[in-house]
Amino acid sequence: MSYLNNFNYQILGTESKPKLVFLHGLMGFGNNWKTMARHFEENFHILLFDQRGHGRSFKPKTGYASTDFAEDLFQILNELGWKKASVVGHSMGARVAAEFASQHPGMTEKVILVDMGPVSPLQGMLNTEEKINFVPVPFATRDEARAFFDGPFLEKFKNDVVKQFFYANLDQDDKGQMNWRFFKPGIQEILWNSRVGDQWRQYKALKGPALLVRGGTSPDLPQELYDEVLRENPRIEGVVVAGAGHWVHVEKPDELFEIFKKFLLA
Repeated sequence: MSYLNNFNYQILGTESKPKLVFLHGLMGFGNNWKTMARHFEENFHILLFDQRGHGRSFKPKTGYASTDFAEDLFQILNELGWKKASVVGHSMGARVAAEFASQHPGMTEKVILVDMGPVSPLQGMLNTEEKINFVPVPFATRDEARAFFDGPFLEKFKNDVVKQFFYANLDQDDKGQMNWRFFKPGIQEILWNSRVGDQWRQYKALKGPALLVRGGTSPDLPQELYDEVLRENPRIEGVVVAGAGHWVHVEKPDELFEIFKKFLLA
């Protein structure tokens, strides 16, 4: 049985070129990286996919540790016949990338970790949980959902990027209502795992080439933690994107593209 059948995925770029994987963050999906991936189609053979519990991929009742996600990537690459790949991950996807690279250094060409360190500030996890629980799914219609996000949601959280991200996570369910496209219990398991565990071992194990990108105003990767990671593992390079928050690829896509290009094409 094909392991890939569990996932909604797409492959872009040039088959004969080096392999590149983009991993989305919590509550995201593969298309979050599509605009960025398009810039690298001439230089790489690229995989985008919805990770387990997300988007249109399979949604098991349990199994949402970083090790589970890293095993998915390992199985997918084996099925594709990709012996080695560079891996880019944002937020939760960075955690998965670090886990995969530490477990399979021989399969990892380069790794880029975008705005996620080995530990997650508790307040960030609580803030995400608050936003999820604030949304009164299901909505009867898409118009009703849009009115909620443009109204009460934006008024409470005052962040248009976050509003758009959460709204994009709605899809029509089998009853014709607008509901989460992710598996909420799985998301809650990921949040819990982030609270009770850390990935210092995995981050320290990265042998490079590795790059850690921080959004300059992001609370999810505080400057102190960013500095500590670079001290603990000098093989990791660091870049701070001024004026960007947690969603660096949305807020500063041009700057991030230049950073990626310099690192990936070196």
